[in-house]
Amino acid sequence: MAVCIIMEFAGMNAERYEALMNQLRLRGVNPAFPNGVVSNVVGFTGDSAFVVNVWDSKQLFEDFLANRLTLALEAVGGLPRPRVTTFDVYKSYTVSPSGEG
Repeated sequence: MAVCIIMEFAGMNAERYEALMNQLRLRGVNPAFPNGVVSNVVGFTGDSAFVVNVWDSKQLFEDFLANRLTLALEAVGGLPRPRVTTFDVYKSYTVSPSGEG
């Protein structure tokens, strides 16, 4: 079952977020997207970043958290593990900005 994951990263700004994305190899010509991620949205408040993902399963997210994200956070340095909220996706849809597709 698909799950929505909301991660709050205290103390993260756009510069640190981009450093984390580079460490995760999620930028550039051939980004290494994790198996099971469906969508990703990121935004910032004054002192935190919020990342909202939809994953194919909670287990795939937990594998990513344990095997890639935690290591990348340590490599970038100075970033705590995120506060994570999860819930099963009841319904999901996407509307294109132009109203097409």
